[in-house]
Amino acid sequence: MTPAESSFMTTLIPVFLGGVVSSLLTLLLGQPVQHYFWRRQRLAERQLATLDEFNKVTAQVLDHCYMDYDTAAAEQRAPRLDQGDPALLALSVLQPQVRALFSASSKEATEALVDQLVALGSSVPDKPWSQAVAPIAQARERALRALYKDMGIPLPN
Repeated sequence: MTPAESSFMTTLIPVFLGGVVSSLLTLLLGQPVQHYFWRRQRLAERQLATLDEFNKVTAQVLDHCYMDYDTAAAEQRAPRLDQGDPALLALSVLQPQVRALFSASSKEATEALVDQLVALGSSVPDKPWSQAVAPIAQARERALRALYKDMGIPLPN
């Protein structure tokens, strides 16, 4: 074997082996890595959809509370939400999704909002507005902040 042939072989073998190794790495690691990032993206999409729906439903519930408060004061009763209210039903559907997709702190914040809504129906009729409906708005704000924080979206103070 001449020195030129030896030099050619010592160059060809590492290049060939490098190509084989890189191809095998691409085959073995490409799909699991791609699947991992796809799952993370899908989770973020589901979280955002749940957050948007939660925001919409709680805004409807809060609007109902504001609207019913004036009527309730005129009728000398506590503002209340009917059990069959579509917004409340949608909120009860969203609760398991929040539990599955978000952290424990978000779950606690959303459950505190639901507790406030339940307490609204049993509140005393002569309570001022700030004691009856305002805590619900504050609980909603805390729940939304917790959900957005889980997603890594900063909210202004």
